[in-house]
Amino acid sequence: MTLDLADCAFSGPALPEPFLRTGLELTASAGLEATWDNLRVGLRSGGEHRVHTFITTRITTALGYARPVRQAPMMTREGAEDAGWLAQARDGGSLRVWSFGEETDLDAGARTPRTSRSSPMRVAQRVLLASGERVGLLTNGAVLRVVLCDPVRADSHVSIDIGDWRSRPLPPDSFRILMNLTGAEVLPNLPTLLDAARLHQARVTKDLRRQAKEAITGFINALPERGGLEAETLWREALVLVYRLLFILKLESPAEPGAGFSFASAALWSGALSPNRALGPLVRRHLDQGHATGRMLEGGLRLLFAIFRGGVACAELRIVPLGGALFGAASTPALDRLVWGERAVAILMDRLIWTTTPGGARARVHYGSLGVEELGGIYESLLEQEPGIADEPLRRMRRGKVEAMVPAAGAPADVPEGHFFLRAGLGRKASGSFYTPREFVRFIVRETLGPAVAAASPPDDPHPVRLLAVKVVDPGMGSGHFLVEACRFLADALLTACRIADERGLHNRIAALPDPDNSLAAYLPSRGWAEAQARAICRRLVAVHCLYGCDRNALAVELAKLSLWLESYAEGLPLTFLDHRLVQGDALTGPFFENLTTLPVTGGGLDPLLAAGVAERLQAALARAQHLVRALDASIGRDVLDLERKQGLKQRLDAALHPLRQLARAWAGGAMGGERDADDVWLALAAHVADAGGWPDRLTPRQQVLLDAGADAVAWDLVFPEARGGFAAVLGNPPWDVVLPNTLDFVSGVDPGVLDAPASERAAVQRAVLSRPAVAAAFERYRAGFDRLKRIAGQLYQHQRIGVGGDTTAGNLDLFRLFAERAVRLAGADGAIGLLVPSAFHANEGTTGIRRLYLQETRIAWCLSFENRRRIFDIDSRFKFNVLVAHRPGPTHAFRAGFYLDRIEDADRFMVYDLPFLTASGGPNLTPLELRGPDELAVARVMFQRADRLRAWCGSRRIRLGRDLHMTGDAGCFQPAGAADLVLHEGKTFHQYTDRWDVAPRYSVATAAIRPAIAEAALHYRLVFRDIARATDERTMIACIAPPGTVFGHTATVEKAPWARSIADALALCAVFNSFPFDWLVRQKAATHLSLYILDALPMPDLPEHEWRFLAQGALLLSCQHAGYDALRQALPDDPPLPAVRQDVLRARIDAVVARGYRLTREGYAQVLRGFSHRSWPEAPALCLDAFSAEPAPPR
Repeated sequence: MTLDLADCAFSGPALPEPFLRTGLELTASAGLEATWDNLRVGLRSGGEHRVHTFITTRITTALGYARPVRQAPMMTREGAEDAGWLAQARDGGSLRVWSFGEETDLDAGARTPRTSRSSPMRVAQRVLLASGERVGLLTNGAVLRVVLCDPVRADSHVSIDIGDWRSRPLPPDSFRILMNLTGAEVLPNLPTLLDAARLHQARVTKDLRRQAKEAITGFINALPERGGLEAETLWREALVLVYRLLFILKLESPAEPGAGFSFASAALWSGALSPNRALGPLVRRHLDQGHATGRMLEGGLRLLFAIFRGGVACAELRIVPLGGALFGAASTPALDRLVWGERAVAILMDRLIWTTTPGGARARVHYGSLGVEELGGIYESLLEQEPGIADEPLRRMRRGKVEAMVPAAGAPADVPEGHFFLRAGLGRKASGSFYTPREFVRFIVRETLGPAVAAASPPDDPHPVRLLAVKVVDPGMGSGHFLVEACRFLADALLTACRIADERGLHNRIAALPDPDNSLAAYLPSRGWAEAQARAICRRLVAVHCLYGCDRNALAVELAKLSLWLESYAEGLPLTFLDHRLVQGDALTGPFFENLTTLPVTGGGLDPLLAAGVAERLQAALARAQHLVRALDASIGRDVLDLERKQGLKQRLDAALHPLRQLARAWAGGAMGGERDADDVWLALAAHVADAGGWPDRLTPRQQVLLDAGADAVAWDLVFPEARGGFAAVLGNPPWDVVLPNTLDFVSGVDPGVLDAPASERAAVQRAVLSRPAVAAAFERYRAGFDRLKRIAGQLYQHQRIGVGGDTTAGNLDLFRLFAERAVRLAGADGAIGLLVPSAFHANEGTTGIRRLYLQETRIAWCLSFENRRRIFDIDSRFKFNVLVAHRPGPTHAFRAGFYLDRIEDADRFMVYDLPFLTASGGPNLTPLELRGPDELAVARVMFQRADRLRAWCGSRRIRLGRDLHMTGDAGCFQPAGAADLVLHEGKTFHQYTDRWDVAPRYSVATAAIRPAIAEAALHYRLVFRDIARATDERTMIACIAPPGTVFGHTATVEKAPWARSIADALALCAVFNSFPFDWLVRQKAATHLSLYILDALPMPDLPEHEWRFLAQGALLLSCQHAGYDALRQALPDDPPLPAVRQDVLRARIDAVVARGYRLTREGYAQVLRGFSHRSWPEAPALCLDAFSAEPAPPR
């Protein structure tokens, strides 16, 4: 049912209007009409007391609450503030309300020095935040406002015009909405409702991504003539058209009443130019009814784009030329030459203006409720696509997210011959970049920038201009999501500083801002408070002075500029106003100036004989450029003359730095290529720059190769010399992909059929696909890109591979690790870093170097690990990712941590990990335990007080663990089960204390076919444990003693030299492995893969000798289940046999001994036991706790 919400106005992202209109399931309320009648007849407006008595109190009663009680003032960050009234519900819930007289503007503060800081709305938001409440009501008798407060997301509200409620005989839909948001019965479900709204908005965005793709393909395929253009050109330029139109649709659809751009309210715009209101009706008539429209649609759209490209000025309408890659004259040269045709334009506009509701009805897309970040997300999703034109009928083949186009061969074709198509390729998502939900971005920005803001402009000593020196960078910015949020945060801080300075009469500090027209001061409280206008000016100041970014994709850079243009309401400025701050390039491959004193390939310093004085003269050239930087920094552009002077200095600076920037690009090209002669080629360039002070007029062919290869490299301290001392904050969600060519992914993109091939044949199928010349050439280019990045990473990054305990932490190079290391390099001496990265940051062995870097060089403030169960990212729900916030300088002494989180607001599960605990529990690789809350942390602190670790314990007893065979690599020697003399077990074929489980062994192996060391080990009883823990497994650590005649695949870890140790030690270790306490420790380190890297650092229980013997005897009894163990029964001849007892009781006693060895209390042991489901052994907790409480058995 579509609701009539004409009397409602919406602000903020929490409750988009389309969700409330069509997506909200209204709860049926018995007696709703009677409740409405009782409410409306008593409504009266007037002064504050009258409003409270006749409106606020009656509304809270209708919502199911008791009479509101006046509250004492509450302390917020602004001091003691009006806490309103509190209405209690029967179930203990409450709703906070505020009442004001009808003359009060809810969005404007009173004109007194104290209260001009904030409007009633702002006070209510701060009080709700301080009290931990999510929702409140405030009213002035004419408007009733539902305020939604969220500590991690932007605040939102719904304003309801209640002026005519008294005259309405039936309850309006706005009242139904009010009941379903704030009613006493439904208020506890508000978080669920807000989640539903978020998912609804995510579906809208997802649908719009699909429709944008359909708009491009439909437009191109409906063109009367394509002029022989290649698919890539059509795709690239049509993408620009789509984003132009999305941009304009967003411009004319303000997010809230009173906001937006001036031209959108002009009659000329709405009547003749608006794509929604003027052209939209023609689109539907053309497509639905076949009306001939001449060239009105094509001409209208071309005129619309031309206006934004060249600008227009008349009495009613003024739009400045926007320029840039979206609206520049050379943005779409190929498509501009073609005739588009009415049908093509109609399809393009239809797919971007209308959508289909879940009920099947058509509805307009509500661009006002879409944030600029969501528009950026639409574009980023399109980057996954690869274009093509079918040279024969094609059908789509999909395997998961892999898609390929194959000949239809007589089957129904998905793409007719000659048609343009898009398919999912190895685009941006394949490189690990995903749209980041705003609540995470907001948290990261707040926690990263908060200390810098407080230091630059404390509340008790505001200095607005200092905030413009807080420089923020996102080195992999995409469409600018993090920069947009940083703009909001810094602008709010700037506005607050200006407001406080204005109240205190510190007008000279406001005048010091680079605001040539002094426009901000006109909107501050002392001269007429207009918060929205003041905030927009602050955002423009921040965008121009504080924000920096980089991305490899040129159009992504343009969209980041567009996002900041929209967010700062930069009407009157071209889209190029941030050209010098947001740049296209590769953030990872650029050297710093210090690298230019080394050779690009061998990495050695410049030879004093062959390159005498080159380094010194390059340093002198940089010093001259830095003199210009200091002159630029000496002024911030207060007036027109100052701005002109700064422009001249900037041009001189760019000219001075140009040779060094080119030299840095050539250095990067040499390092990526790796040819030995590149050192000499580059050195000749460096000598010329040092001697002549400029770039050569002509380059040799080899020098040109180096320059071309490194053309995208961003040398940060040369491109942004004003930030040479480092940025105040480095933000972002860097790509997460491994720097390793994935042959299967590449080949399946060409032919998904390779995924259907049996594992044994897949390599041959891949070779056959790669043997095609065109595919082979493309694969070589694909692979060469990884090789180039690896070479330069070896020169520029020192923390990717380090030594730990005699071993080298390696693993495959990962882009997020490179970005994480570069972030530390980019951050200033007092800078901060806020990143969203995979959970590999805290969990993997290969990231040990990065963890150490952050622990030593920064103070980690937050390391929060989230699961993707709420589908925050469009990837596997089991994937985990980290929110990481760190501040320089280091080292880290303690940080706040959380694991297996669902929401950023799960504060009750946050913990503090101090460095001694991390050192004790993380082993030499400093891998944090994945604990689920403070209770588990208390248990872990006790257990990790044990000094003995598994690796040392095994070493002292000569127990060596490893792998026998690989299920793929050694598959050639496998035979059917029973055909050869050795049984081949896999992890799924054994369980705790037994080698016979639900799944029987599939294979056998001949002794002669395997390595002699494995064959010799297979003659003994051996300890083995599963390497893989499946989601369906009740236990993570599963170990047994395997009888002679068995070998194991790689999903099990087994003893390698059983002849070197005592069987009693192996049995005792088997008992420890199968205990709940040890399994609990394993679970804090591993989810699915139990590597020795994880297990080696786990503590062992501290037990007297007689209890170790008890564990060995107990494991012996539990293991000897069939004739294969007859010889094992005699393994402990010197120990008296244990008394006869049920197996479950014996297991409980073993478990209790291990728990006591870890010095657990009964409550701590109970906490451990609560970490398991006990599906197959429900009696376990009671039996184990009874055994734990019993007197320990005396030595025997």
